[in-house]
Amino acid sequence: ARQLMGKVSLASLERFQISQFADFGRRVKDPLFAIKAMRKLVKSNLETNEILTDDELVVYIRSLVKLGFFEEASRWVEKVNNKSLPELLDIQARMHISQWNYVEAIGPMQQYLESLDSESYSFLVARLNYCACLNGAKRFESSERVLSNTMQMAQSQGQPLIVANCLELLSQAYILSGRFLAGKDCIE
Repeated sequence: ARQLMGKVSLASLERFQISQFADFGRRVKDPLFAIKAMRKLVKSNLETNEILTDDELVVYIRSLVKLGFFEEASRWVEKVNNKSLPELLDIQARMHISQWNYVEAIGPMQQYLESLDSESYSFLVARLNYCACLNGAKRFESSERVLSNTMQMAQSQGQPLIVANCLELLSQAYILSGRFLAGKDCIE
């Protein structure tokens, strides 16, 4: 996918395609490519005050966060019109997580979870991130409770990778709370 994307002329893309293309680039683990793809829109915004859509801003902000440009990302968050976008909550949580500030990430992650369809794969992934925050904040009992529930949901939905990630996080919770044998049992 990366090689094919590199062959696309960014200048040939129409505006509605740019953020979609950039988001795809970010998702294939190339946030710098996403930033480059969004450059035309961002530059236009800075030079002419052309308004970026909230979707365009979210793609750009996610890429900045992925690259570790938190202050810059925060400045662009201010330009988002709809402050209640679930994606902003996810971005805020990820900014905290990326800076090892798990306690601060818990609130936005909880709100983000509330916005998702509880039957979706995204919900399960967000719950894993939430539990990682709980482990980082040393809230092991809460993490264990949510992980047990998430594991049941993932099993019923046929999501073995989520189940494996639940076991890994559950093992971490046990080990970090001094219950080494229980932690060992999770990973065997």
